[in-house]
Amino acid sequence: MSTVARLRCFFLTHLSLPSSNRPVYQTVRKRKSRAILEIGVGNAQRALGMIAVASCAWPPSSIRYTGIDLFEAGTDSGRPHLSLKEAHRLLRATGAVVRLVPGSPLDALRQTANNIGPADLIVVSQWLASALNPEVWFYFPRMMHADSLVLIQKSEASGRIKTDRLSADQVRQLAGRASWQRAA
Repeated sequence: MSTVARLRCFFLTHLSLPSSNRPVYQTVRKRKSRAILEIGVGNAQRALGMIAVASCAWPPSSIRYTGIDLFEAGTDSGRPHLSLKEAHRLLRATGAVVRLVPGSPLDALRQTANNIGPADLIVVSQWLASALNPEVWFYFPRMMHADSLVLIQKSEASGRIKTDRLSADQVRQLAGRASWQRAA
C-alpha cells in the first residue's frame, strides 16, 4: 500500500468530518470488511469513505458495496441525497462493485435480500434508522454471516450522532421477534 493510501486511511479513521462517521471507518478497517451494505446512502460521502478504507486492505475490484436509499423519492425529507444516477456515477469511479437499490428499506429488502449475499458490515444511516420496524429485521439474517456486524447511527437529543453495534446473534433475536409478530 502506498504512503498516500495509508495517509488517506489514517485521515478517514481519525480526522475525517463529520466525526460520527469515524467509528464506521474504524470498523471497516479493523474488520477488513469487503462486502458492505449501507441503508441510507445520502450524499454518498460515507460510502466513498468506507470504500476507500476497505481499499487499504483489498483491491478495489474485490470490494462489494450495496446501497439502499430513497434517492430521488427522498428529496422532501430534509436529509442529504443524490439521484440514483449521480450516486451510481460517483461510486462506480472507486473501482468497487457497486449495486444501488432504490426504495424504502422494507421495500428494497423485500425485493433484494436473497440476492445481496452476505455482508461483512451493514450500516444504517441516522436518516433511516427510524424506518427499522420489526418487519425490516426479518430480512437482515439473510444478508449476514456469523461474523457480520450491524452499525446503526442514531441522532441523540444533544444533536450528536451515536453509533450502536449489533452482532449477528443480536440481529437474529430481533428477526425472530419479527417473524413471530408476522405470524400473529
